[in-house]
Amino acid sequence: MKLRFLIIAMIILMVAASCSVQKYSQKNTVIEDVGYLQFNGDLSGKTITLNNQPVTVTPEHKLALKSGTYDLVINEANRQILKRKVMITVGNIVEVSLP
Repeated sequence: MKLRFLIIAMIILMVAASCSVQKYSQKNTVIEDVGYLQFNGDLSGKTITLNNQPVTVTPEHKLALKSGTYDLVINEANRQILKRKVMITVGNIVEVSLP
């Protein structure tokens, strides 16, 4: 009886030792709801508005914006030189070449 118990206990221990348990970590990745509007060309002397609001552009000529559709207007010397709708999508860059 003791021998049978010992053999069963050893089998259970061997099976348990041969099983591997893998741990994994689940990371929550938050994707920001932003895309980028990039201007190619000289911005000096130009004013930029999005949805009738003036904006300041970084020295890299890039704006981070929430995804959506925007009315873009660029003026130079009180004259409109560009007007268009731009659609910003998450993680993408929309390039605008300045005249």
